[in-house]
Amino acid sequence: MQTLIEVINKKVFFVLAIFVVLISISLIFFSPEHFIYDEAHYYSNTELLRNSSNSLIFLKEMKGPVGPLPNYIQFVFGSIFNFNIRFLRFINLFLIIFTSIIPSIYFFNLNKKKKRRNYINVFIPIVVCFSLPFTWVISCMALTEAGSVFFTMVSLFLLSKYLNSNYKKNLYLFFSSFAISLASLGRQTLVVLSPVLFLYVIFFRNRYKLKEATTFLLLSLSLPTILFLIWGGIIPQDYHVVQYAESGTISIKGFILSVGYLGFSFIFICPSKIIRIVFSLKGALIFLLSIITNFFVSIDYYPMRSIINVLIRNEILIQSINLLFPIISLFMGLILFSVMFDRIFKSYKEIDVIEKISWIMIILIIISNLAITHQFSSRYLAVGLAPIIIIGTSLTRENNFQDRIGNILGIFLGILTLMSYYGTF
Repeated sequence: MQTLIEVINKKVFFVLAIFVVLISISLIFFSPEHFIYDEAHYYSNTELLRNSSNSLIFLKEMKGPVGPLPNYIQFVFGSIFNFNIRFLRFINLFLIIFTSIIPSIYFFNLNKKKKRRNYINVFIPIVVCFSLPFTWVISCMALTEAGSVFFTMVSLFLLSKYLNSNYKKNLYLFFSSFAISLASLGRQTLVVLSPVLFLYVIFFRNRYKLKEATTFLLLSLSLPTILFLIWGGIIPQDYHVVQYAESGTISIKGFILSVGYLGFSFIFICPSKIIRIVFSLKGALIFLLSIITNFFVSIDYYPMRSIINVLIRNEILIQSINLLFPIISLFMGLILFSVMFDRIFKSYKEIDVIEKISWIMIILIIISNLAITHQFSSRYLAVGLAPIIIIGTSLTRENNFQDRIGNILGIFLGILTLMSYYGTF
C-alpha cells in the first residue's frame, strides 16, 4: 500500500514532466520565424546537402567544425514541413524527449524485475533532463547536439542490456557500438566514448571480457574513422575552421570548467547530495582545493554568466560574483566527484550497471574538453546529457523538498536562458 507522501511525489514528477513538455512546445511554437544565434550557420550545411549530387561531395565541402549527423537528420525530417525553422527546432525537442523516455523504459523494467518498493519514478528522467538549463537551448533551437545526445542514450541503454545479459546477447553489443559511432558523426569529441567498455571491464574486474571490449571499440570507431579519412582530419578542411582549431592543443581551463559546469548542473538535480558534503570536513578541504586551483589557473568564466548579467545590474555585485562563482562552481564539481567515488568504490554492488557506465562516460567527456582551447560553452558539456540524465535519475530522491526546489529553479533558469536567445527576455 502506497503512503500519501509517495502518491504526492508521483504526482509532483508527473506535473513537472507535463509542464516542461508543454512549455517547451509552446516556446518553440511562438519562437522567431527566422534563424537565430548559430542556427543559420549550421543550417547552411543542410542546404549544401540538399543541393549536393551525393554525400561524398557534401562531406568534402562541409563548413564549420561539427559533423554531418544534424544535417542528415534535418534533411530527412525537415522536408515534411519544407524546412520551416520552427519545425527544425521541434525535431531537436522530440529527440531530447525521446532521449528521456529511454531511461524511463529501462528503470520501469528494472523496477518490475527487482520488485523494489523504493523504485525509481518513470517521470524522473524527463524532469532531470529539463532541470538542466542548457537542455532548453539544445532542445528548443535548431542546433547540433540533440542527435548525438539521442544516439548516446541509445548506446547506453543497449550496452546496459548487453551487460545485464552476462555478455551473451551480441546484437545489443553491435547496435550499442553502432549508436556511439553515429553519435560521433554529430559531435566528434564523442569518439572518446569508444573505450567505455574497456574501462568498465577493467574497473569492475571482468578483464576476461577484453575481446568484447575490443569489438565495441572497433565498431564504435568505424563511421568516424571513415569520415575523418574523407576530411583528412577530425574536422572539415575549411580554412577558417582549421585556423580556429589550431589555436592550441590542450587547455587545463577547459577541463576545470567542465568539472565546474557539471557540478553546478547537479545543484538543479539533487542539491541535497551536494549540501550534505558542503557542510562537512570533506567539504571544507574540497573548498580549500577549489580556491588554490582557481588561484593558479585563474578561471574567469562560470555557469549562467549571461543570465546573471541580465538579472543583476549592480556593478559591485557583478564583480563579487565574477570572483566567487568560478570557485563555487569548481567546488560543486569536486563535490560531485566525491559523490561518484563513494558510489563507485563503496556502493558499486548496489548501483545498477547503467549508472556505472554513465559515470565512465561523463569522465571521458570531461577529459575530452582538455582540447577546448577557445571560449568555453555549456554546450560542450551538453553532449554528455545522456549519462547526466542517468546519473541524475539514480541520485534523485522522491521525497526530498530541496531537490524539488532545485528542479523548479533549473527549469525556470532554462526557460529564461532560452527566452534570452529568442530575444523575448
